[in-house]
Amino acid sequence: MNPVQYSPDGRFWWDGAAWRPVQPPPQPVPPHTGPPHPAPPQPGPPQPGPPHSGPQHPGPPQPGPPQPGPQYPGPPQPGVPHPGGPGSPRKKGLLLPLIGVLLPALLLGGVLGGVTGLVTTGVPGSTTPPAFAADFPGGDQQYLPSVTLAMIVDDWMKKANSWKCTQEAGDPDAWSRAKQRTTCEPPDGRGDMYVDIEYDAPDKVKVVEATCRLGNYTRACTTLFSTMADAVFIGRPKLRKSVAAWAKKNADSERHTIIGGVRLQANLEPHGLRITPEV
Repeated sequence: MNPVQYSPDGRFWWDGAAWRPVQPPPQPVPPHTGPPHPAPPQPGPPQPGPPHSGPQHPGPPQPGPPQPGPQYPGPPQPGVPHPGGPGSPRKKGLLLPLIGVLLPALLLGGVLGGVTGLVTTGVPGSTTPPAFAADFPGGDQQYLPSVTLAMIVDDWMKKANSWKCTQEAGDPDAWSRAKQRTTCEPPDGRGDMYVDIEYDAPDKVKVVEATCRLGNYTRACTTLFSTMADAVFIGRPKLRKSVAAWAKKNADSERHTIIGGVRLQANLEPHGLRITPEV
């Protein structure tokens, strides 16, 4: 075996083809309380020692059995599965149950999506709107039967009670949507009693409503409501008595009734009686 040749400064050694740097000696390990652990072997040729008088120099260290010491996991070698890698048994064990859960879920989602598409698209049906019900307000059904503007305003308000009446255009936002409105008040102009008549034409009356702010259970309010109900049914003499009696009895309530296709609605706030068609 040829002796190792070093450079004059001792920093390089000849491997037979090129000069290679000599590895520095290991740094001292600070003291610790645990048992000492031998340092892992360092690669490279032996460090140059002090000169000696013998003709021979020690040769490079020969590989031997590994020295005992702590083992550290290194990078995975080719062909060896790394723990937790693509080919590890652990990941395979996790993937199999996950695939077993996802596959049925995807299949079920596809089936439900297909059913939803069939139900919500292309539904056959007619685009023609259905016919109105027989009692839907239209034509003469939206007007009080046998009631005219002259019957309420001229005969009952002006001639019988000397009330003063004013006429104005109807409110387009009102629920009745009547074209005209007439309001009648007592001659003294106190403003605590009045009657509103809403209509489209003199013979097409939609609403007759009396309001009395003199208090509940007062004779003036009860008389106003009962006489108005009687005036609305003048053209239907067979019903006049029963309608007037109902208005007098329920003048101070929130009750309502339907007589002869006419709705009577008593109110407490404001205190009044409204008469409209049944529909």
